[in-house]
Amino acid sequence: MLEVVAVLLRSGERFLLCQRPEQKAHGLLWEFAGGKVEPGETKRQALARECREELGVEIAVGEEFLELTHVYPEVTVHLTVFCAELRSGQPQALEHRALRWVTAEEAGRLPLSPADVPILRQVERLQNKNKLGAHGMKSKVYFTREITPEKVVEMLNALNAPLTGKVAAKVHSGEEGNQNFLHPEFWRPVVEAVGATVVECNTAYPGARNTTAKHKKLLEKHGWTKYFPVDLLDAEGSDLELPIPDGLVLKKNLVGKDIQNYDSMLVLSHFKGHPMGGYGGALKQLSIGCASSEGKCWIHSGGVSTDREKFWGNIAPQDSFCEAMADAAGSVVRYFNGKMAFLNVMSNLSVDCDCCKVAEDPCMKDIGILASLDPVAIDQACIDLVYASDDPGRAHMVERIESRHGVHTIEAAAKIGFGSREYELVEL
Repeated sequence: MLEVVAVLLRSGERFLLCQRPEQKAHGLLWEFAGGKVEPGETKRQALARECREELGVEIAVGEEFLELTHVYPEVTVHLTVFCAELRSGQPQALEHRALRWVTAEEAGRLPLSPADVPILRQVERLQNKNKLGAHGMKSKVYFTREITPEKVVEMLNALNAPLTGKVAAKVHSGEEGNQNFLHPEFWRPVVEAVGATVVECNTAYPGARNTTAKHKKLLEKHGWTKYFPVDLLDAEGSDLELPIPDGLVLKKNLVGKDIQNYDSMLVLSHFKGHPMGGYGGALKQLSIGCASSEGKCWIHSGGVSTDREKFWGNIAPQDSFCEAMADAAGSVVRYFNGKMAFLNVMSNLSVDCDCCKVAEDPCMKDIGILASLDPVAIDQACIDLVYASDDPGRAHMVERIESRHGVHTIEAAAKIGFGSREYELVEL
């Protein structure tokens, strides 16, 4: 019997699969990375070595996920699968034909190596039972109480984020007159660290950002163009339509078409309250933030209207609006196929969004910076930190979140399956 090991390497709700070379046995089938245990090695040592050789990464091997025996015509293999985390490097196809970060649903549509099928089935069973945390599958959320531009870079580095190719940095450019938004000087070190282009989209409501011409002027006034290349994703032409076949409310999402120019996305969010969504964090940046003007109308109306003059009369019921945001956020996560990272900064904690020209001043003291590869987990962690606070302004923030059913967006996103509410908070 041949002793073999494999790795369940996750990025949010996605995990890594590798396509075997065409000329090898079971050519072109997909598998979890791993290989044979050599004489004198422990299984964990073998897995760390195989990941170095096959993927060019260093991993921290976690707990055992699954053990099985599979009988091939030519050999019987005893396979042990371990959970693991990236410690350094980004996976490369050094010995495989291709690599892909996939959800369980997407993996089910790929031709898998026979011994790897039971691994996928176990992932599916645990997701269906919402027991990922009990098997070493909790999403990691890193947290620091120190809020500085330099600390933002440290937090991103802790993620070993899969930001490859041309990187988009999604920010909130700040409505004219808003006093709470995070300025470009704050984000500058982390944007420069990954060589990103700052991206934004036009708004659907009247203001200084609802046309390309006005938005570009405000971007210059607020200093964004002084430091970065800036791309208004919906500045010109038709939108990119992202299908959502299994959406809770929406069956498509409309995003700025220039999103197609980017291979990965760093989502930089100022966590705070919101007059419509209850709170604004990573999920809002993914949904409303990446949507074009028409897409914003589409989300707010629950898929009824893209007309900026008419959608205000077609605002969806609150829970449907929250679910539409989750639908839209999930479509963007799927589009980037795991090549994303999320940073939430809990400062200037007003109950109002940075899209408000007239916003309330902060009602709570600053809390810290969070970083994760899971947009659902990072928003849930921020909500939990608000509830755990003893700040006198906590009640005002909680009232805003609860009165708008803010947590329902997180619930819906977890139900859709592109993130988990179960997380491990790691304080740095």
